[in-house]
Amino acid sequence: MKKIILLLAAPFVFFTAQSDTITQPEADSIALERLSQETRSYTLYAKDSVQQQMTITSAAGEVLEVNYKFWVYYVSYISDTEKYLFVKESNGKLLEVNVKSEAKPEDLSEWRIVEKPCHCIMDTLKGEWSWVIRSANIIGYTENEFKSVLKIISQNEDTSINYEVFVEDTLFSSGSFQIHKDLYYCHYQIDNILPHGGLLGTEPYGGYWCMTYYNQKHPLINNEKILTFSDNYFEGYIYFYEKIK
Repeated sequence: MKKIILLLAAPFVFFTAQSDTITQPEADSIALERLSQETRSYTLYAKDSVQQQMTITSAAGEVLEVNYKFWVYYVSYISDTEKYLFVKESNGKLLEVNVKSEAKPEDLSEWRIVEKPCHCIMDTLKGEWSWVIRSANIIGYTENEFKSVLKIISQNEDTSINYEVFVEDTLFSSGSFQIHKDLYYCHYQIDNILPHGGLLGTEPYGGYWCMTYYNQKHPLINNEKILTFSDNYFEGYIYFYEKIK
């Protein structure tokens, strides 16, 4: 196997620059900031002392040696791939290495738990959401054409989300969907689960909706909690759902 002395970057390594000697609380903040956009359930562990040398095998099968003073963190997911985060003590540079689950520390029970977040996405999404208006660049805003209610029920250990959609009080669809990834123009990508067509009556572009959460009043909606669903066409539709329960 290829052996690498880690004073350099690799494709699975992520760096961020800081300055001055880094304390443990500062290192905790750097690691937590890296995970702040994570949608998967995880537990973040930390060694409570500065380390000087560590050898691990990456998920790509490369043997990596870290040879400088660092704060080390282990991120445990409910999956086969997990990761280490190394925060360099001298300047706060962050090194991220994906590993397989069998590479987890043997003494992990002795590591400090920094964070074990709940499925916090459910703090935002859980409840019932009702379609109120639709917008499009061409026609502007129009009122809903029928009653559509999206119920976000719960989240599973694999992070999939259980839902039901009712049209005119009749069950339209149910099951679970996955949030695929974040995009710069929307919060989440989700499967095509809603009873709406995209541009010209087609399905949403790519078969998914771009879902965005707003916690502020919209000029046309007297509700501070709003979900929008875009079909991802340039001149396409955006459906506005307000929280009703």
